[in-house]
Amino acid sequence: MDIDKIFEVRLMIAEPSGYPIIIDGAVDDDEQAAYRVEESKYFNSDSERLVIYNSDTTIDNWITLYGINKAAIRALKRIIANINPNALSSMKSASETMQFATLQAKKEYYQDILSDLESNDNLGSRMGQCVQPIIGGGYV
Repeated sequence: MDIDKIFEVRLMIAEPSGYPIIIDGAVDDDEQAAYRVEESKYFNSDSERLVIYNSDTTIDNWITLYGINKAAIRALKRIIANINPNALSSMKSASETMQFATLQAKKEYYQDILSDLESNDNLGSRMGQCVQPIIGGGYV
């Protein structure tokens, strides 16, 4: 398992959310870092467990099969799928409408990242047929 590639995917998709740094090891006092204490267990500097939707093993398998960009796209799709049921179930009362708005905003945030990754992924290499141009009746 290549933990550096897994961290690269996690940072691309902002999982865990709100942490621009991921450190493999014991929890320390850096408030901007998420700490990976063991496989798929991430904590903040206050030793509170962070929510993740994709396990390290799953991300590693996707990287092996599809590469980093496609692994990030698959991971984001799973995050978006997991946010949607929570958002729909929180429409029960007016006091939870604000929670729904927050979850909806979070879903839109991840969808924006997904669309950026998908548009960048489409810029990748492609093979096509080319023909030599004929200019003025002859080949160049």
